[in-house]
Amino acid sequence: MPACLVGTEACATAHHWARELSRLGHEVRLIAPAYANAYVRRNKNDAADAAATCEAVGRPNMRFVVAKTEAQQASVGVHKTRELLVKQSTMIINHLRGMMGASAASLPRQPAPDDRLAKALAQLVHRRLRCGTARRLGIRQITQIRIGAR
Repeated sequence: MPACLVGTEACATAHHWARELSRLGHEVRLIAPAYANAYVRRNKNDAADAAATCEAVGRPNMRFVVAKTEAQQASVGVHKTRELLVKQSTMIINHLRGMMGASAASLPRQPAPDDRLAKALAQLVHRRLRCGTARRLGIRQITQIRIGAR
């Protein structure tokens, strides 16, 4: 197949395919989705998106996204994963702080590097649960969380 111009919206998999198609000798242009959406004329569906992308690729003043290398994509993935973990950790700590506040227990605003949160929550479970088995089970699960450790 002779080399040709290939245009697509920039997404996670588009960078992989841009690298593969470039290795085969094709010219690949990745368009930011916000720029391609400006060319959609009617309802949003695959055919309308393809027509908009074709029109946008042919524009002389269109800005294109540079295809990321595998290392760049891996680096972005690591950063996004860390961001998600920090967000989820904050959500869990705030949830537990709210639960403990309802039981008149208080916690410091910042998570401690030790197990203070887990210990305080374990004390709350001791006070709330009457059944010894449930209490031991609850304590075991809570101490395994180790939320404050980073």
